[in-house]
Amino acid sequence: MLALGITGPPASGKDRAAIYLSERYGFQHVSTGDLLRQEARRRNLDEERHTLQALGHSIRQEHGYDPLFREALNSMQIDTVFTGIRTIDAAETLVASDHQSSLIYIDAPLTVRYERSVKRQRGGETLGSFATFQAMDEIEHNGTIEKNMSLNTLKEMAHFAIFNCGDIELFYRDIKNVIMNVRNNEDQPPD
Repeated sequence: MLALGITGPPASGKDRAAIYLSERYGFQHVSTGDLLRQEARRRNLDEERHTLQALGHSIRQEHGYDPLFREALNSMQIDTVFTGIRTIDAAETLVASDHQSSLIYIDAPLTVRYERSVKRQRGGETLGSFATFQAMDEIEHNGTIEKNMSLNTLKEMAHFAIFNCGDIELFYRDIKNVIMNVRNNEDQPPD
């Protein structure tokens, strides 16, 4: 079974890639963000980005790992794509799993990601200005708030990187190339 993890900054196209993998290749799609949002609702917390980040940090501190992600990974029944891999320990868990696994980093231009974020406004999220979005982006890339959440490190760890310039056909072609590459390596044992 294939376990693909997709990481990258907010609104880069991670969910779009997962939808394509689900529709074209039959992957089950598990959003780690949705797992965290479900846990927040269970605890009667809001779903603001900062609340979810604090909750995720608290859960990882309590357990020493991300139990929500690990449970989803361990309960896989079919090829699965996990979106929203946001921590180094989750990426390491994915790669160390018994499944054939790969980590994919997806990025897009900052201005495009901001526009997408403004349109989707998840869970009552308030984005603020472009400058605020840009400052948060810098923090997330450098792991300033939590070293375990460095997008730069996750990008270095990724087996594949895709730049989503906005051309959907090109984006799908890049994903297809990744899948072909991963499938060609399925017979080889994981690192």
